[in-house]
Amino acid sequence: MPAGAAVCLSCVQRLPGLAPRHTSLLRQSIEGIEMVARQPTLRGLAVSYSFYQISWGVLVVVVPVFVAERYGVTESSSVTGSLWAAMGIAGGIGALMAGHLRTTGRERHVMAIGMVITALAAWPVAAEFGLGGLAIGLMIAGVVSGPIDVALLTLRQRRTDPHQLGRVMSISMSLNLAGFPLGSAIAGMVITQSMSAAFVIAGIASVIAAVATASIPRDTASSAQASP
Repeated sequence: MPAGAAVCLSCVQRLPGLAPRHTSLLRQSIEGIEMVARQPTLRGLAVSYSFYQISWGVLVVVVPVFVAERYGVTESSSVTGSLWAAMGIAGGIGALMAGHLRTTGRERHVMAIGMVITALAAWPVAAEFGLGGLAIGLMIAGVVSGPIDVALLTLRQRRTDPHQLGRVMSISMSLNLAGFPLGSAIAGMVITQSMSAAFVIAGIASVIAAVATASIPRDTASSAQASP
């Protein structure tokens, strides 16, 4: 896979950079952080999507443990892999479906609704309905993750100054994923006490993410792009 990615990358057309060559990487990183912090939409996405990633950070820990408690070591690895593969396929289908929808101006609503559905899918459904409930919940979460990611990328790019897209995107993407390791750490501490509590935390994180997303300011002509 890495070799295939390297071959594909070599075919990408290289465009001239917009940032001055004499500017240090550290300075460009600081400027990128300042741009994200000043832009209300990018700042809001950094908070809301981080909470959403907490849910996935919890699930990536709790799912293998949940399966291991019901199967042997060999079988649990295969079952866990199948669950994540099914979720990934569902996510791809969801993203393709989202690509055919007109989401411009409605990204916040698409993300918020998807996060609420994720919360319902991640809540104690597995604890109540066993492996079948876990599989259904993961596939539902996978399907809605596609539209959420498409809406996130669309809104973030639309609210970023094209001349600063590279550095702002790199900083914004890093901040968006900050919740994932936090979710995994929380799950690691909670799962020893209660499996159901870990699923509940994943659901609560997605609910908070939905509220934060719905609170992101609407588009305005004055803030349509980040300040250079």
